[in-house]
Amino acid sequence: FVEAVEERCRAAPEEEADAIALAKGFLAQHGDKVRAAWQHFGANGKLLPGKAPLPASAFNDFYKWTMMPVIRRLEKNTGRIQCTFSANIRDKELNAALLDSAKQDPP
Repeated sequence: FVEAVEERCRAAPEEEADAIALAKGFLAQHGDKVRAAWQHFGANGKLLPGKAPLPASAFNDFYKWTMMPVIRRLEKNTGRIQCTFSANIRDKELNAALLDSAKQDPP
């Protein structure tokens, strides 16, 4: 996983430098969690035998959260990009808690 990210970073064009820096910072802070999640899957993206089933929403929402700093930086720096999406937790109580949290500290 780390090697693939590093390879992608080396191949990135100069205009992606800010996004690469944010991605590397995120991985430096949360790399253990990302690696732990990826260990459930083979190179073909399929769940490995014997691994506990994980809902697809866990990785869909995780992806959205990991992209947020990159999207916000691009919006701020270029003024030409606007990207919005929602995190659907698929659990009534957790979804309500997320909504309450966003109301208390809006972006």
